[in-house]
Amino acid sequence: MTTNTPPATVAPVAVLHRFMVKTSLSVARILMVAGLGALVLAVAFAIGSSADQTQTRVAQMVQGLGLAIVVPVVSLVFASAMLGDHRDDSTMVYLWLRPMKPWVVPTAALAAVWTIVVPATVVIVSAAALAAGGDTEALAYSAASALFGSMAYSAVFVLASLLLSRVLIWGLAYILVWEGFVAAGAEGAARLALRSYTISILGGERDVDLDLARHSVTTSIVVLLVVAVLCAVASIRVFRRLDVA
Repeated sequence: MTTNTPPATVAPVAVLHRFMVKTSLSVARILMVAGLGALVLAVAFAIGSSADQTQTRVAQMVQGLGLAIVVPVVSLVFASAMLGDHRDDSTMVYLWLRPMKPWVVPTAALAAVWTIVVPATVVIVSAAALAAGGDTEALAYSAASALFGSMAYSAVFVLASLLLSRVLIWGLAYILVWEGFVAAGAEGAARLALRSYTISILGGERDVDLDLARHSVTTSIVVLLVVAVLCAVASIRVFRRLDVA
């Protein structure tokens, strides 16, 4: 008689994944996501009901609210909580000392972030594009920009939570200062801003006028996936050498 038991290397990831998802879904964070979603949808409905609604206005709304606020901020809030909370309250040692392979904890943390953030951001951004009167292409590119953007942002902020204390402050500084101001005015800085790649996906091959849409869709997707993979690998290496005493 055989039993269907998960492999020893998979079971700890699944257990930690469930634990991290459950502990990170606090009432405050859920209300924050709901509030952002309600705000974006209210603006989207206003644009959709206006007489001068165009696909460019729909894309600019998704760019200004969805990709500049919802995707990075929601990613930051949950990614910083997965391991950052344990680091800040000195409970990381209980994860670090468990008899698990060093890649298990950061892998479970990133998987937990993606489980929450990817569906939340894709639904909010896609619903906003639809409510604003976006066509099928607008809906598809909006969903794709939120999908790949949330994956990259989440991986960056999980890594940052292992390297920095007060990662929420540093993350907001990156989103508001670097991406919001510096990258908007400098070509070289824009290449280091994830927002330029998410906006490029949103623009797609369509005739819409978007700031920072300077890359092809394929290039943008590849860059965001590479960033996600590199940050995931770096998180494993950092966690292996982490001083949690």
